[in-house]
Amino acid sequence: MADQKKKKYYFTNHAIDRFSERFKEKFKDRSIMVSQLAREFYDSKPNKSFLNNTRFLVHLGEQYGYNGDFEFRVGHGKVFVCRDSTLVTVYPQDTSRFGENSSRFKVKK
Repeated sequence: MADQKKKKYYFTNHAIDRFSERFKEKFKDRSIMVSQLAREFYDSKPNKSFLNNTRFLVHLGEQYGYNGDFEFRVGHGKVFVCRDSTLVTVYPQDTSRFGENSSRFKVKK
């Protein structure tokens, strides 16, 4: 079977800034940080459980617009939020609470 090409994503400056702020890893320069973000992002796995959180989806719609499809990926302790093949933001998986829902999202194994 031929190798499947991975879907390519665009990373917004907002997502890169949130990665830098929320995950206090030390990088010598921005290009190294973006490289690390890309490695972790492409290594993450899709997670559709986020589509069940209406409040979170409404928040994302208000923030990023209702047109388009949201996709969520989880890996390396991070939740990556994408819309139409664009990474729009990233949250820490273990400490973030999404919307007013007090339960944290489960780590899928």
